[in-house]
Amino acid sequence: MLPRETLEAAERVLLPAYLVLLAVWDIRIKKVPAALLAAGGGCGLLLRILAIAGGEAVSGICLAYLPGLGAGALLLTSAALTRGAVGYGDGICFCTLAFWLPWGSLFTLLTAALFLCALPGTIIALVRHTKKISLPFLPFTAAAYLLLLACGMIGEALP
Repeated sequence: MLPRETLEAAERVLLPAYLVLLAVWDIRIKKVPAALLAAGGGCGLLLRILAIAGGEAVSGICLAYLPGLGAGALLLTSAALTRGAVGYGDGICFCTLAFWLPWGSLFTLLTAALFLCALPGTIIALVRHTKKISLPFLPFTAAAYLLLLACGMIGEALP
């Protein structure tokens, strides 16, 4: 059984590293490997299991984290409706983040990432005089997370 402080410290290191790794991969390759997404989701799930083993209530963890799958479902639905204009990897990433962050923090992160992505997207569209542009979303997600974390606007991952 790990102390709560150890789990919190692990999350403060692992989650930003995971998001930055995904962002770099998204910029360079334009696709995020399923194995990397699965590893990140598995790591978040393992931390939830360790929290339960440490005495956290299962019902509290389920209520705090499982609704966050809605953010991933929203992006996956957008990917299906736009025939891939929104990446499926983005939706799967947010599904894995549901194991890391409580649902309120996850929707805050999604909103902040969308706003961060909208500004350069709008500028590029105006400069190029086109509506068809492609921006990787995960770098904006990582930047939004780090910005929200620095501003203290995102909750601790553990309930």
